Amino acid sequence: MEAASALPVSAVAQLNGRAVKFPLTRRSDGRWQKVFKGKRYYFTGDPDEALAQWESLKSGLTQSEAATCLDSELCQTAEHLVSVDDIHPSPENIKLYGEIDTADPDYWKLCESVSLRGIIQALILTIDFFLVSGHRRLSAALRAGLKAVPCKVLNVRWSDLTVDERLQLLREHNRYRHKSVQQQIREEILDADPAEAAANLRRQRDRSIFQPERNGIEQLHIEGTKRRSEIGPQKAEHVAQIKRVVFEDRRQYWPLSVHGIHYPLLNQQFFRNSKQRIAYANDSASYKATSDLCTRLRLIGEIPWEAIDDGTRPLKEFRAFRDARAYVRQEMGQLFTGYWRDLLQSQPNHIEVLCEKNTIYHMVCKVTEKYQVPTSSARGFCSIDPWHDLCVRY
Repeated sequence: MEAASALPVSAVAQLNGRAVKFPLTRRSDGRWQKVFKGKRYYFTGDPDEALAQWESLKSGLTQSEAATCLDSELCQTAEHLVSVDDIHPSPENIKLYGEIDTADPDYWKLCESVSLRGIIQALILTIDFFLVSGHRRLSAALRAGLKAVPCKVLNVRWSDLTVDERLQLLREHNRYRHKSVQQQIREEILDADPAEAAANLRRQRDRSIFQPERNGIEQLHIEGTKRRSEIGPQKAEHVAQIKRVVFEDRRQYWPLSVHGIHYPLLNQQFFRNSKQRIAYANDSASYKATSDLCTRLRLIGEIPWEAIDDGTRPLKEFRAFRDARAYVRQEMGQLFTGYWRDLLQSQPNHIEVLCEKNTIYHMVCKVTEKYQVPTSSARGFCSIDPWHDLCVRY
């Protein structure tokens, strides 16, 4: 407990036109205090204001009210009654949460509650009486004309903290309050680690959309079994050729389409059925045989599920979020990961690449993405819309 020095006994004060002995003692920090029924109360440094505060407060004190104490052992657990004039709103609170919205209906409900019932949940202060949690409650208490409010005092001094440390302290002690979207966004920005954000950007740049295992996509393990006839020995050469394309020739272009496997097979001379000596050819029967074998090889786990994709069956998912915080957290995690410098800005001509088929689309993108060249697939004889879109981009 800090030492307090008493005024001379002869000191008097004028209260409501009458002379009274000054009932307060001065502390070493310049403020006034009063010990009443074994409890200690603190007031402002101005003697006239301090006396008025004490007289106003004295009539409402009860035996159960706690004293405002700065003992470090009591700071974080006990509730203390603190004069509202001694509490300093934290300037950084406005940075993080903005000004109190007096047009908010919830704010006026709080004011009504405080006016009827007083402060139910104690405010949180630092040792030097800066407000950490409870700015809206303090505002409501002032509107209700309360002279003192219950507080808990943290064993930390506001003046010893940096701006970032103050913001973090405010963030931690206001984590569960109801917040607007703007406030949630500011909190997520405060939580973001610049070093981690830069590392995420580098990791994102290193990833390739054509290599699922580097995108964090885990291999799908199918539970249960489906009974199908085993792949016969007459198709062994066909199976070997498919695996060579998937795991060797086209490995870097995953996921492949069935067409993306079928066309490279045409470069090889082999029998898709060695027993019947049926040569592999560019016909529907050979394509269907490859499609069937790919399905069976995936089902028995010899080809990873993510190695092949059917791009002709698009899926549109609508991502919903439980609240704004979840959305902001996702966006902050992906912030700046989509940045690419325009390498074509000095080119005199508009450049685009058109693929004849989806089969080679991923392979072409592997090259064009390095230079951010627009790439599209015509898929044979396309309609007028792709050509119109190309003209618009030009």
